Amino acid sequence: MLHPLHALEQVAAEYRDYLRTEFRARDPGLKEALDRAMEEPLFLAQEPFFQAHRRFVTAWTTTA
Repeated sequence: MLHPLHALEQVAAEYRDYLRTEFRARDPGLKEALDRAMEEPLFLAQEPFFQAHRRFVTAWTTTA
């Protein structure tokens, strides 16, 4: 079963790796600032949204 929080971590890590390889900054200051920003919580992705709700009640069924 896919755990939403673990999936978020994995997707964010893969996206971070992609950004670091695709957009390599030549300026050391810019590279450091980008690395710091990408390590900030929720910089690349929001936390999963969970909503609790009750199950639907079946009112009636039809037979074909």
